[in-house]
Amino acid sequence: MRVVAQKPWAWTFFQDDAGTYVLSSLVGTVAQYRLEISLSAGEVRNYERFGLEAIDTLAQDVAANPATYKLRTMDGFLSQAAARDAIDRWRTNSKQVR
Repeated sequence: MRVVAQKPWAWTFFQDDAGTYVLSSLVGTVAQYRLEISLSAGEVRNYERFGLEAIDTLAQDVAANPATYKLRTMDGFLSQAAARDAIDRWRTNSKQVR
């Protein structure tokens, strides 16, 4: 698992070892939480065509309409060791770049 990209205070975009893309989007205003979804085939095509702009647009839609994505929610995703390790590696590498 790896973090592909991140927009602070908005979203984190992952790819697992099988090639599946997962978006973790910040949702809510006063009470905020994260919602993780696996990208659909169409969303993957949009990402491949438009890059991270497509992910940013998708994250905005998830944040604005979380109920629409409820059936695709991946509860406990960020609790998985692989996701935590990917975030730790991302943070370490980001600090080295600065």
